Amino acid sequence: MKRLHLKTVVVFGCLAVVLSAAPVRAKDKWINLTTKNFNIISNADEGGTRKLALKLEQFHFVFSTLFNLPLQRAVPATVIVFKNDGSFKPYKPLYNGKPKNVAGYFQQGQDENLIAIDISAQFEHPMAVIYHEYTHLLTSSTTKPWPVWLQEGLAEVYSSFEVSDKNVTLGAPLSDHVFYLREKVFIPLQDLLKVEHGSSTYNEGDKQGIFYAESWALCHYLMFGDKSIRRPQLVQYIRLLAQGIDGDQAFVQAFKTSPAQVEKQLRSYVERSSYSGEIYTLPATEGEKDIIPRPISDAEALSYLGNLLARTNRLDEAEVLLKQAAAAEPYLARPYEGLGLVAMRRNKYDESLEYFKQAATHGSKNHLAHYYYAEAMQRRAIGSPPPAVAQQIAEELKTSIKLMPGFAQAHYAVGALAAMTGENLKEGMDEVKTALKLEPQSKWFVLTLAQLQVRMQDYAAAKKTLEPLLTADADPSLKNSAESTMRMIEYMTRPARVETAIGSDTVDRTSADAAGAAADAPAEKAPMRVIGRPTLKRDGTQTIRGVLVSIECKAGKWTLVVNTRDDLLRFAVSDKDKLEFFSQDPDFEGAVKCGPVNKIAFIYFKPMAGQPKVAGDAVAVEFTR
Repeated sequence: MKRLHLKTVVVFGCLAVVLSAAPVRAKDKWINLTTKNFNIISNADEGGTRKLALKLEQFHFVFSTLFNLPLQRAVPATVIVFKNDGSFKPYKPLYNGKPKNVAGYFQQGQDENLIAIDISAQFEHPMAVIYHEYTHLLTSSTTKPWPVWLQEGLAEVYSSFEVSDKNVTLGAPLSDHVFYLREKVFIPLQDLLKVEHGSSTYNEGDKQGIFYAESWALCHYLMFGDKSIRRPQLVQYIRLLAQGIDGDQAFVQAFKTSPAQVEKQLRSYVERSSYSGEIYTLPATEGEKDIIPRPISDAEALSYLGNLLARTNRLDEAEVLLKQAAAAEPYLARPYEGLGLVAMRRNKYDESLEYFKQAATHGSKNHLAHYYYAEAMQRRAIGSPPPAVAQQIAEELKTSIKLMPGFAQAHYAVGALAAMTGENLKEGMDEVKTALKLEPQSKWFVLTLAQLQVRMQDYAAAKKTLEPLLTADADPSLKNSAESTMRMIEYMTRPARVETAIGSDTVDRTSADAAGAAADAPAEKAPMRVIGRPTLKRDGTQTIRGVLVSIECKAGKWTLVVNTRDDLLRFAVSDKDKLEFFSQDPDFEGAVKCGPVNKIAFIYFKPMAGQPKVAGDAVAVEFTR
């Protein structure tokens, strides 16, 4: 499936659906089971819930062992288990206001991963989409992104995973893919290997169907075809990719042949009347001893259900459940955590801060509550926060890290705060590096690391860090921010400029060239004078020179449009009342107004991490002569 910032994916069934009622109180008996990699909330019986927990842990173990991935994730996924379709229906994804007929869905986010499933579902593969998407979650921890065909092909192969006690069935063929490939034209394997997330083959109708089917077939063949002779080669191929070896080279080196030869073998494999899979027995029931069950109250269950609804943007319904939970147990922290999240989703940051304060008062030990508290303070500040607020934000983020050391977003947020304020830069850089160890494929983390290196004037390191973000297939907004940062580096590292007046002409040279020209010039020529030097001192700011083309004023917010030698940049103004204007020209007259300006100026600004459309937060403007 496509990897998006936040998504909902579903398992479709074939039964009719009746209209859904609004979510109701959690009247059933709810239990909480924790395992190595999952936090499970269930109103099903403990025996059935335990079996489901074991299936998830065994899936994690089998996949991670085969591809040498961590056997324990830094942050557990949350799983909501419903005993039947009736209890699940109020929490299903909606389509045109009606609940979809699904057995379960996977809700992935940067801060939390949620699985919701009906344990009684009788569909052929009720866990198929859960396994598919969880495969993506596991492979996101690799040091280098896998090729798209490998990501999707393996996710499809593992979607048919079945386990009963210690017996695992892997590789059951997906008949829809087989029939599709026999009726449609194959994608040349050389082209399949190069498909990217932005490719038409990955995104457009019929092409997409062929891509998924052929990726499944290729991975199935490499894992199970010809008595699994190529499986070690597949593992070696992945190792070579992790080492940074080019994909084409890694393919030939690992599989000892060309893509064209493998394509011939794959075509023959697809035409077979049967397909090999694998049935084997685990040495132990993986994770059984790690399961810790406990009963939970109605209020705590309502809090989890409210969070589930909030994550799918059903905010009004989520708020009802969370307030019911708070009324039932006023001293329980979790309802206030959920209400704080709902307020944030509505951009009501003052309200969210009050809820997070209440959660803290009631002894919240949830790392997300402190993370959101920090984010709400940051968003309310709009731009770089005052020192006292920045300190409070940092403390909340550190508390979040202490509660959940593997939560990458909190580490990253500490670094982003340092890049924004210009304070504690070394600490910020260390935290971003920790975030990258936890989530090595996050390109926004890489961008912030480069911005911190710029702040610390390590321009060579910043350029090297930015290089992977400038490729043709990079996310456009990310690439735009990386290019803007690179231009800033080039501007800040080029030699200082001087202007020498010779008659009616003006010549722009480097300082060394101009110094030589001035020495050679006749005495009657106008003396060389250095211009373009900023004179203001503003802590934590960077400076760039250009023509202030205009000041855009919309909805009470200002944006400075600046034309530099290399680009047209836009600077946000987080507080227009504090934006200062100065001029080096004593003859400068008149007030600065919204609209066209067209004057040469220095823009003093603070970088804004994670803001792809702006070059920074402007705090002062100094016009030159």
